[in-house]
Amino acid sequence: MINQEAIDFVDLITQNNFEVMPLAGADGKKPRVLKFKNRTIHHRETIRLLEEGEISTYGIRLKGLTVIDIDERDWEHIAEVESLLGNSSFIVETGRGYHLYYRGENRFKNPFTFNCNIKSGWNSYVVGPYSVRPDGVVYEPLKGDFIYPPLTDCNVSLSLLRKPRHMERSLPTVNPNGKVPVGHRHQYLLSQAWKLADECIDAEELAAKLRWYADRACADPKSITLEEINDIASWMWGKQCYGKRYSEEFSEVKISRLIIDRLIALPGGSDALSLYVLLASKHRHVGNNFAIDFHGMKNGQLTDLGRDRFKRARALLLELGLVKRAENYKVGSRPYTYRFP
Repeated sequence: MINQEAIDFVDLITQNNFEVMPLAGADGKKPRVLKFKNRTIHHRETIRLLEEGEISTYGIRLKGLTVIDIDERDWEHIAEVESLLGNSSFIVETGRGYHLYYRGENRFKNPFTFNCNIKSGWNSYVVGPYSVRPDGVVYEPLKGDFIYPPLTDCNVSLSLLRKPRHMERSLPTVNPNGKVPVGHRHQYLLSQAWKLADECIDAEELAAKLRWYADRACADPKSITLEEINDIASWMWGKQCYGKRYSEEFSEVKISRLIIDRLIALPGGSDALSLYVLLASKHRHVGNNFAIDFHGMKNGQLTDLGRDRFKRARALLLELGLVKRAENYKVGSRPYTYRFP
């Protein structure tokens, strides 16, 4: 299937003088042109291969760019990066973590308290947004569209960058009476939201839990507005910024007993239930599109079902409305993607 979203994005950024190149390989992350360094590859070649369906992934060459490649889905890592470099105006969710884009080439040693790759320069690249890997992983933009708002300048001095700035990992500052003081309450609630999201079925439940924690632990809780609570809940849930909570190691995923009862009573329902649980653990938040591809999931060791059982399970989830085809699907022009209702 043709990856039209990737084609449109390549067309957008190359009009603004950024360079791309085709990717291939078993993981969809290897340069198709082996000797690409110090060599210009016209973007039309990448678009041609995408249009002909020969590739579904591409790379953005980082001339004039710096990308912080985080290989772990941890919101605190993003917060730590942004505490040094400023808020990234373009963030993409990857197979394991996030890409934070900044304008300007900066080569520096890792100043953060976690492992990450700092990529920059013409001979470096990252897998581009809307790429669909052979294992079904979609590189989904979570914030911004690369062009607007403009990318944040990565212009912090190297002398500062080389000094690791450790994020506060302990409990927030508290008053003598044990309450989180004004000025520290927002960070405290963000930290609690990160922990509580695994227990919640939606952003509304998360907001209710945050209200309880605010009233119990914060000084002057009445001055914490409902709008602030809802913004934190929505932000942490991934509707606006930083993405999913369900794929975190050791996290819990809530499955409605009604869904279990509906599926288990049907022929092939146990296969459909196992597929639903897997998809929910990785993708269940409003607005996220994902692939349900047998070969990709088989190669990624995400399922042990045979092809026919896998297809029947997928069809049953669609029939019951537990997943839906994404609205942006077009026959012959882009791959099937799905979403939770």
